[in-house]
Amino acid sequence: MLVLFILTAIVAIGSGYSDLKVRRIPNFFTLPGILVGFILNFILFGVPGLKSSALGFLIGFGFFLIFYLFGGMGAGDVKLMGAVGALLGYPMIIQSLIFTAFSGIGIIIVLLFPAVLYAIRTMNFSNIWSLRKVYIPYGLAISIGTLLTLAFNLNKII
Repeated sequence: MLVLFILTAIVAIGSGYSDLKVRRIPNFFTLPGILVGFILNFILFGVPGLKSSALGFLIGFGFFLIFYLFGGMGAGDVKLMGAVGALLGYPMIIQSLIFTAFSGIGIIIVLLFPAVLYAIRTMNFSNIWSLRKVYIPYGLAISIGTLLTLAFNLNKII
């Protein structure tokens, strides 16, 4: 189990950093993460581990695919959440989705707060609509949410 946690942390940190710096989550983090997640869960836990990994992948990938199809996030975010699901399996992917959502809200508040505060102070709300075009590095939110999930589940490996 420790190896899955370490690999998940590497994928999450690398992807979050990349999304923050270059606005892209490379496939060399996500695709091996998916494949290794399936293989390691099968090796460590047998068929039940493979089922958990597959269900985790489907939930993570499928949930974010909906947002991707409506233009709300990039394909790298979808693949990253699929990789996290494949590595952590079910039910930890549910925790990761919840922590990711809260992390995303926090990042949005931090990024948009100065502009909203300025609009309130000046009573000029004409620029608020343009905030919808602000790039939100959601890979960073996924990374933070995943690391929080790992931290809250450390008792499973100790």
